Amino acid sequence: MSAARWILSLLLVSLTSHLNFRRVVYMAVSFYISGLIYACGSSTQILSIYPVSGPFLFFALQGVAVMAEQFFKTAIFFRLLLSQTLRWVRRTANFLFVYCWLMTSGGLIADDFARGGLWLMEPISVSPLRGLGFGLQDEGWWCWREPWFRYWSDGSYWGSGIRVL
Repeated sequence: MSAARWILSLLLVSLTSHLNFRRVVYMAVSFYISGLIYACGSSTQILSIYPVSGPFLFFALQGVAVMAEQFFKTAIFFRLLLSQTLRWVRRTANFLFVYCWLMTSGGLIADDFARGGLWLMEPISVSPLRGLGFGLQDEGWWCWREPWFRYWSDGSYWGSGIRVL
């Protein structure tokens, strides 16, 4: 919030006096900062990376999606006289919008996670889904079978060290 306040302090008072403009700036800054943090993490990967067109774009587009959904709910939805629909219908429509949006934009972040090898490890020690049987056969709820830190050596001094699993 303080980053958005600082940016708003640099702009004209006639712009910053509008509540909707301030909301857009707050939302954009928060999603852009999230994208920047993930893009910095992406830039540390060994494989070919696309931090701007991957993680940063994913988070920047999430802000656009939130604003589009809010615009639809406040401007278009009430003009179509659909505001009297049942709550479960509105919630189902909201779920479908979010699901379609994430299925469309999720590849931007999922590809980056796959390049970095995030899908190759289980960072949480307990998996209730695996415990209920949603996983490999004869796998229990406990996920960590091996130690996370090991000594690794390929026979040379430059190829040895502590491997983090």
